[in-house]
Amino acid sequence: MTKSLNLIASIFSLIFIIILVLLSHTNYDIAHNLVGFFLEILTIPIILMTITLLVINVIRWSKEKWSFRNFTFYALIALVLSVVTMVISAIKLI
Repeated sequence: MTKSLNLIASIFSLIFIIILVLLSHTNYDIAHNLVGFFLEILTIPIILMTITLLVINVIRWSKEKWSFRNFTFYALIALVLSVVTMVISAIKLI
């Protein structure tokens, strides 16, 4: 996976998780729409992709000698924000 594609996938993951969290806190019933169908189908694969990309980016960033000026670092920031958003949302919903 190229570095720019990695960054795009990480940002997409962050945006998707933020939208998912925002929709879960609204009173709008999205389950009966076509959009709700796609959200339900894509949620588990995107969560798995986020965790996998996080591990891959940590390994890749360590191989790049912890440089702060590359796509891997920015993708890692987006992925950490995604995981933090998921954890906070899960704690808040309990």
